[in-house]
Amino acid sequence: MTAHVQLPAQKPILYTGQTGQARFGQNPAVRMGKMGEGEVSGKTAVIPADLLAQSLKSQRMAAPKIHFGFNLPYDGVYDHVVAITDFNDQSSNARAEAAFWQSLKFAQINRLRQKEIPGFPFNPDITDPLAEEFKASGVLKLHSVTDVPGGNTSFAALQLNEFGDTLAGRKVVFHVTDPGVGNGRNGDHDRTILVTKDHVFVGPNNGSLALYVENLQRQGQKPGEDFRLYQIDINKVQEYERRRLGRPDYEIPGIYHGRDLFAPVAGAIAGGVQPEAFADLTKSRGLTVRTTAFADTQDISLIAPGFSAEFYGVQDNTCENVKTNLTLSADDHRRLIGEGAVFEVVNANDPDKKLAEVPLKKQFSEVRAGKPVAYLGSHYAEFPKRRFVEFALNLSTINGTEADDTYDGHGAASRLGVDKAQPQRLLLRRVR
Repeated sequence: MTAHVQLPAQKPILYTGQTGQARFGQNPAVRMGKMGEGEVSGKTAVIPADLLAQSLKSQRMAAPKIHFGFNLPYDGVYDHVVAITDFNDQSSNARAEAAFWQSLKFAQINRLRQKEIPGFPFNPDITDPLAEEFKASGVLKLHSVTDVPGGNTSFAALQLNEFGDTLAGRKVVFHVTDPGVGNGRNGDHDRTILVTKDHVFVGPNNGSLALYVENLQRQGQKPGEDFRLYQIDINKVQEYERRRLGRPDYEIPGIYHGRDLFAPVAGAIAGGVQPEAFADLTKSRGLTVRTTAFADTQDISLIAPGFSAEFYGVQDNTCENVKTNLTLSADDHRRLIGEGAVFEVVNANDPDKKLAEVPLKKQFSEVRAGKPVAYLGSHYAEFPKRRFVEFALNLSTINGTEADDTYDGHGAASRLGVDKAQPQRLLLRRVR
């Protein structure tokens, strides 16, 4: 059985791993010495449960509450929960996930006991525990994505769109790429809930939803009819949390919306609470999805030799590869490779400054080490028709002897002047 725990920083964490052993650490995790007969690995000490209990008793430490996660029996309509974050910190992510599971459990237990949560009505479609249509898989599956560069809403849009379309089944997604943390352009920041036919997305309206919503509209879906965007009323969330926690004086902190706002709302919805229960219906009228550079996709098959098109590039978290808003279908990809298509990447502010000449290939090894290459990445722009084009240098992390004289051991991002912060505007010119 797997468990997560929500605790303040530097407090003990106790949870059971999939092997049934108890794990004991701190938040944030710190290196620990050997305790009893337990094993020490990296930042977590793995200790048999009986020895851990003895250790806690001898130190007069109270074991924290354990909140069960992956194997929590579930009888709602969703098959998956997806957590998308812009920090790769295991402890912080676990705390956000724990808040989700706690909130789901609270809502689900009250719903199955047919006990109202005042002000937070349950979805009428799933209030009957015997209704076949509301039975999902019996276990809600967690998918945690933590490789989004900090504050990079365009990269988050790629990940959110990927999980929105390619993961079969109904989903609740809470996404935390939120550099503003409540201080958006409108003063109150659009903390939002996007409700579609099969999925719910809870998180900031800062561009990370743009690509997915663009695809919905491309499919003919209309806002207000086929999907709805609600602005979260933080006071309603606070009231829900006061009831759940049994703390009438609780106030939502303003520093980590992933754990304290988005995760509890997502958990409550997964547990059966209607999304509208958390909405400010007045402010939700006319609310639109904010855009991002990656929502304006460019099909490079339409670029004829001698012509160019503006595009955006951003560095990913591996090997300095560059993700772009350029797209291709599989058929056009094969056709262009057959034509021997080659492109130049040019500085958008100085069109005479060529940054790289990039052939379009199927895989990295079709160019020499250190040479740039364009290829179809794994992210879909429009599932299953088109994928995004990416740039890389072959063997960019290996300073091989085959590399040309211009190769300095860095990746494509350094070559093109792109970083992880926000997309960089560039030009793509087809030379043949």
